[in-house]
Amino acid sequence: MKLVNENGLKEIKDFLAENHVLGGDYFTKDMILAWGEKANFQLAEGNPASIEIRSWHSVHGRTQEYTVSDDGVEVVIDAYPDSVEDEVTVSVLQDVLTVLQNAATTAHHAYCGDAHVYCVPCEARCVLARVKKFIDKSEVQS
Repeated sequence: MKLVNENGLKEIKDFLAENHVLGGDYFTKDMILAWGEKANFQLAEGNPASIEIRSWHSVHGRTQEYTVSDDGVEVVIDAYPDSVEDEVTVSVLQDVLTVLQNAATTAHHAYCGDAHVYCVPCEARCVLARVKKFIDKSEVQS
């Protein structure tokens, strides 16, 4: 899941300071967080993390739109399951990980055996190992 991070909230605050008729000092941290939630909603819908100032609230007299940069958005995995649904999600991820690891290992042996050549399945196995490490670390912390 992608979410707006602190950099993104700063970008939003700067955008509002430059473009909103109420100015930057008007917006509290909670208000900036609310604008961030609007951008998060866009992300959840599969769109870029964007917000919009209506024309009557814009210093320019027209609708102003802002898209948070890539530095302002990060991928977040809930490392601390706090509901049955989250626990099921982690369980499903573990099952998917196991299947992918087995497939990558099989593909590796078919592709390059034990030879030390660039191997796409080997690269996939490295990525999957990092995912497994993250999941294992998450289980220890929960």
